[in-house]
Amino acid sequence: DAGLIVVDQTDDKVWKSLRNIPRVDLTTAASLNAHDVLAHEKLMITRQGLTGLEKRLG
Repeated sequence: DAGLIVVDQTDDKVWKSLRNIPRVDLTTAASLNAHDVLAHEKLMITRQGLTGLEKRLG
């Protein structure tokens, strides 16, 4: 199962901690798109990521 984690902002620590986990991708709320959502079976959004997504979508 491919998974996608959505965060509000990311830094090197976040990228480094997730890059070696198989089939898990990381994106920000600002760059999330429909293809990302449909290409992954599981979606996890942090609270801050959800807040950022809500601001982006109005």
